[in-house]
Amino acid sequence: MLDFQNVNIIRSELEIVSNVNWKVFSGENWVLLGSNGIGKSTLLNICWAHIFPTTGTAEILGNRLGKVDIFELRRKIGILGADLGVNILGSEVVFDVIRTAKCAMLGIWGDSRDDALFTAADNARADELLELFKIQHLKNRNWGVLSQGERKCVLMCRTLMPDPDLLLFDEPTAGLDLAARELVINILNKLALEDAVTKRGRAIILVNHNVEEIPPSFNKIAVMGARNTNPQVSCEQKQQPQTGTILFQGNIDKNLTSEKLTRAYGVDLNVQKLANLRYFASASVIISEGDYY
Repeated sequence: MLDFQNVNIIRSELEIVSNVNWKVFSGENWVLLGSNGIGKSTLLNICWAHIFPTTGTAEILGNRLGKVDIFELRRKIGILGADLGVNILGSEVVFDVIRTAKCAMLGIWGDSRDDALFTAADNARADELLELFKIQHLKNRNWGVLSQGERKCVLMCRTLMPDPDLLLFDEPTAGLDLAARELVINILNKLALEDAVTKRGRAIILVNHNVEEIPPSFNKIAVMGARNTNPQVSCEQKQQPQTGTILFQGNIDKNLTSEKLTRAYGVDLNVQKLANLRYFASASVIISEGDYY
């Protein structure tokens, strides 16, 4: 599904990510963790052919970037990106925001109407997703009047609309209230379980900051950190901005550990796996009120 070999990204003479080697196979569900600014969203942008590596090679769904029609490739990829909603016109109706994912469009423009773009099956699929996320009441509202949490749920529907081969989620629970957050986690968990049972052959990649929000059925993890050959130097001691790379990757139980997260974040962290198969992480030393300055 993905094959990154020695991928480097350089912008304005600044190396953002360096020497990333990463393979994702069908049926795998990955979590991508790492501190702010370490390059997670940049890697995700490569995954849906939005940007190309400066050096190295990236293959997506068996196609090498630079040697494939990226517009056709993107039709097979569902993406919930941090900046996607910014490009949607405030006048667009929620139902159209969801349905146009099938055409790799962000809305309906000009004289194009439903009968020209969408089938009855498309409309039924969009209605099904609205019901899944419990936002049927938003169907005919304009995008511009939605709250941040409502927009996130609509974009989740849009991501799933074309039933893509590769699903990419960049912090899908950010800005959601507790109930909506748990709903999204449960839906992601259900997707991964259903794919395993049906052998759908899809891959899911979830970028997140909080280990508490990792769905229990996700089986792989990649932990990004600053590129540094000396493990004794913490992130706080490194000069900003930092160049990110994948420090650890593989089975989640073997790589989501206190020791590895401590090295990646440069903070002494304690990771626990709870009875409900969800994870919890906290700093080993709690700062008291008198320690703030």
